[in-house]
Amino acid sequence: MLALVVMPARTPARYTGAPCLSLLDTADLRPPSEKVVAAVQGIYQHQPKGTQLTAADLAAEIGMPIEDARVGMKELATALAGADGLSVSASSKGDLLYTFPADVRKQLSDRDNIAKARDAWNSAKPVLQTVGRVSFGIALFASIAIIYTAITVLQSSSDERKDGGFGGERGGGGMIGGGGGTIGGGGGM
Repeated sequence: MLALVVMPARTPARYTGAPCLSLLDTADLRPPSEKVVAAVQGIYQHQPKGTQLTAADLAAEIGMPIEDARVGMKELATALAGADGLSVSASSKGDLLYTFPADVRKQLSDRDNIAKARDAWNSAKPVLQTVGRVSFGIALFASIAIIYTAITVLQSSSDERKDGGFGGERGGGGMIGGGGGTIGGGGGM
């Protein structure tokens, strides 16, 4: 006799570690973060040409988690793919060793419109901040001057009412209160 046994389907184990990084993945091409670009540029200004970097080196340099440094270096290497001076190799321990061109920012801006826009923004930002601060200062002084003028005008018009209005201290005309009118008294026939 033949028995049929139904086995429950096995679900594959889920990998919950770090995402697998590949330089060939183009599904989510993002521009490298400004922090990573600035750090790599700074490192290569002080190190000899051809210095190899690991994600741990970059993380230690700028104080970011190693995983973020890995992702940032992958994005930077992907954005610079084919540039002179860029190479990626593996160490004997299995770490990726990156060598970037000395002029990372120039190479990026030559290749990437987003990087060009970021560089343009970074160069214009100090000027715009200064213009904003000066405009705010001028607007602040103008509003203070307008308020001061309004208070002065209101105060002077209030003083005029006290000095020269009906029933004021100087006296002044009208039917009641004297002043030589013909009603109620005085000139005879």
